[in-house]
Amino acid sequence: MLVNLTIGNWTASKKDKNASSGLAAASGISQKELARAYKSLVDSPKLDVIKSLIVRIHDINRGLTLDWAAKLRLLTTANYALHVKTITGLEQDYWAAVDDFINTDYQWQAADMQLKLGTMYDAADYPSADELRRKFYFRAEYFPVPSAGDFRVDLENEAQDVLRSHYEKVYDDAMQSAMSGLWERLHFVVKGMAEQLAVTYAPDPKTGEPKMRRGRIYDTRVKGMNDLVRMLDTCNITNDPKMMNAANQLRAAFNGILTKEDIQSDTVRAAAKEKIDAVIKSLPGMDWA
Repeated sequence: MLVNLTIGNWTASKKDKNASSGLAAASGISQKELARAYKSLVDSPKLDVIKSLIVRIHDINRGLTLDWAAKLRLLTTANYALHVKTITGLEQDYWAAVDDFINTDYQWQAADMQLKLGTMYDAADYPSADELRRKFYFRAEYFPVPSAGDFRVDLENEAQDVLRSHYEKVYDDAMQSAMSGLWERLHFVVKGMAEQLAVTYAPDPKTGEPKMRRGRIYDTRVKGMNDLVRMLDTCNITNDPKMMNAANQLRAAFNGILTKEDIQSDTVRAAAKEKIDAVIKSLPGMDWA
């Protein structure tokens, strides 16, 4: 199916016409519309939290879906329940952050900014709490993927054939884009893990003797590897045998490895690195030399 996730927030920024005119005059700009001065209406860490949360939610959505077209993302039925559960929880976090900002920060911020903005302050820039909340929105919409045979339009047969042919090409291109995006994600994750698992030798600054240096492993990378295996299992929409093989190899390489602590042993690290390198060699279109 297709997912359209749209999240909005109050920008808390507005163009100031008087300041823009003053900027144009001070800079010798004859066309005033070429000089634009914007003012921040609040200076709120809690609003920054909302903005950061929106970025994180979109990142999570991308992690559970594949590229499709414009803002639409392709979601496999195997991932549907997980997606709904995850996005529903994140929506609750979003609205909790919005309410926290409006109820505990916005009112005094609006008063405090009168001092900070000076002559640029305008009380009309600040909506009521109810009006402000309507500037925030969170929508997750799910649609079936249409097929060329679903067109029900009042067109001549020839026009229907042209439209059907056009959609089949759009559909095929979108499917190819989805799989290409998954391959790119696979390349990125395994390359990063290979770098973190690497053990190199460099001269010791004091003795000049070769000294072993282990790559630093992060929990986020280990989690990303396990998430990738799940994605390869649930999002291989063309049943590509090469992708199936990569998933099986990665699953074997990270069997029982859930955190960075599980991979601190030199023996475990070396075994995982060997298997990751084998995956890298088997992947199509990878040239990191």
